Amino acid sequence: MLKFSAAPSNTDEGVAKTITIEFDDQSPNIVLSEKTITVPISISTTESDCSSDGGCATPDGDYTAIATTAFSDIAAGGTNTSIDVTPANDDRYESPQDIVINMGSPTNATISGGTQSHILTINDDVNDKPSAQFFNSSGDAAGSEDVTEETGSYTVRVKLDKVSEKTVTIPYTVDFTSNTAIIASDNLAGAQYPQALKADCLEFLRELILYFF
Repeated sequence: MLKFSAAPSNTDEGVAKTITIEFDDQSPNIVLSEKTITVPISISTTESDCSSDGGCATPDGDYTAIATTAFSDIAAGGTNTSIDVTPANDDRYESPQDIVINMGSPTNATISGGTQSHILTINDDVNDKPSAQFFNSSGDAAGSEDVTEETGSYTVRVKLDKVSEKTVTIPYTVDFTSNTAIIASDNLAGAQYPQALKADCLEFLRELILYFF
């Protein structure tokens, strides 16, 4: 009988993880086979099988695709077979994602318990978290910009330096202690205006109507 050698495991982006299939016997009572054993596998893409917040990892996107014949045969007298799963090291800010490897029907052996699956969770690189910064109307990073009274309205721009697959919320306040312009409504004084940045977006535009006298 065959099983995966470990319970669900995890790794980080860019760090290969070894997954092993072995005999489900306890030493010294391991029963060896005099026949070659072939173990096919499949990768689950059903979101309900992937419990991590990021769902199922995407082959050839989040990790190097795994063939159904990735595991080499267990030769006669052998006890196990292994593969290395290699997650991609991207710059996207994302939640943990799962690779679910299902053991298929082997030749010359059976599956312990009838079914066997291994869940490998890929953790995001902590350095992928994006930073937010103000930009001026020319597209340059800037903490301030001069406009004329004739401008009428001005769009405040905030950009992320990396793509995020998570919704990013950016709160801000209007400092009335040093602000000489008059805001359209006194009810805005001291309030905070959190603004959600949708996943996969690098920029949002927030418009404040300023009146100049």
